[in-house]
Amino acid sequence: MPGVPSEMKPMFLDFVRGWLSTHSEEHIQSRVLRFFGIGESQLETKILDLIDAQSNPTIAPLAKESEVTLRLTAKHAQKDAAEAMLDQIEAKIATRVGAFLYGYDDDSLSQIVFQLMRNQKKTIALLKA
Repeated sequence: MPGVPSEMKPMFLDFVRGWLSTHSEEHIQSRVLRFFGIGESQLETKILDLIDAQSNPTIAPLAKESEVTLRLTAKHAQKDAAEAMLDQIEAKIATRVGAFLYGYDDDSLSQIVFQLMRNQKKTIALLKA
């Protein structure tokens, strides 16, 4: 059995997820929303009614170093319907805290900043004294 999450992720992606999808009548879709510039408690306060009313899809706030994430998970017999459920709850969340939303799933803040700077033809210069 894997010990740390980095060992478990490939096992899940390569084997477990496929096995579950062929042996389940429900499709489980997840999406991670990544936020910067807002604390976990402030984010939760702004969407507390959505968290309190959740059943399907679910909303799981997770604090990490220098960012807050929300994991949205929906279950439905049809994959497209589960994705639509995620789209609906994401839209509600974005109307309240969209200014702090910078990415999804495996996006990193450094990747997003790099892409924005490259698109705007900007550079960063660093000097170590």
